[in-house]
Amino acid sequence: MDDSLFTRSLLLVFLLLCSAFFSACEVAYFSLNPLQLNEMSEKKGRLGRLVNSLLDKPRELLITIYIGNEFVNIAISVVVTSVAITLFGSIGVGIAIGFSTMLLLIFGDIIPKSISIKFAQPYALFSAYPLQGFAKLVQPAQKLFTVWTEKIIGSFGILPHSTKESPITDEEFRTMVQVGEGEGVIDSDERELIQNVIEFGDTTVEEIMTPKIDMFTVNIEDSLDDILPRIIENFYSRVPVYGVGEKEILGILFTKDLTRLKHLPREKVNLKSILHPTISVPQSKKIKEMLEEFRKLKRHMATVLDEYGSVCGLVTLEDIIEELVGEIDSEMRQEELPLKKLNE
Repeated sequence: MDDSLFTRSLLLVFLLLCSAFFSACEVAYFSLNPLQLNEMSEKKGRLGRLVNSLLDKPRELLITIYIGNEFVNIAISVVVTSVAITLFGSIGVGIAIGFSTMLLLIFGDIIPKSISIKFAQPYALFSAYPLQGFAKLVQPAQKLFTVWTEKIIGSFGILPHSTKESPITDEEFRTMVQVGEGEGVIDSDERELIQNVIEFGDTTVEEIMTPKIDMFTVNIEDSLDDILPRIIENFYSRVPVYGVGEKEILGILFTKDLTRLKHLPREKVNLKSILHPTISVPQSKKIKEMLEEFRKLKRHMATVLDEYGSVCGLVTLEDIIEELVGEIDSEMRQEELPLKKLNE
């Protein structure tokens, strides 16, 4: 083998490594999720921040990688053709086409991409400085290709993608949360809270309400001696009060108001006079809207109506909070109860 052929063979190996480098960069960088990028930025210092910086402009980064890859692939085709003609003469052109295609497909594409997708984070860190240097080198060409690309795409009436990150879907975010838990970035409680927040916007009042059959209520005709023990026994601070015939809820009875009447003569006790107005909401109402309504009206309880306007359940501020943070221990109510007792 003469020196020229040996030199071209070494050049071919180098170009194949360059092709593999750019192919691996494409997969590694664009397979990183926001949780991984945030972790790299916090734990890998300057190198991690550089990876994030490169991905701040994903379109420009992708064009830079493609410029490198295409340039190298063309160079490989030229070198392979040159070697093939030297070895086989005129028929070497056909051999070069088949051989260079095989080389690029296996060593410049399939193998590096298969490896980099499995080791995306370490490869992104490893390639950050070389890729940054190459990006600076080809920046004029990159800007030119970016402008041309935008004009060509625009001529078809398609708006180019913004350089800013596209908003991720709820499903993508759920996946990232699960990955974060698996990698130890967040614990199971944090994962559950995040998923509850994601689902919060789609949850309706019907899904979290207490059904009518399970509601604790009193009747306006019930006596104080009947009502008070039942309320205290169940630790309720607010109770819906039905009218005669239990067809409509007249209002909400606050336990603190009721206990103030405990020592009055029974004939002077008028439950209706201490009832607080109730608010009624459709069962299809979103709980995020319900929370905002509770906040604006400074209320903690609402009756839920079905499509016929009849009471079908009850929803409280606590129900909404529990939807986010999980079940609130009822023992808390038992511990708070003595603070509400009145001296006899």
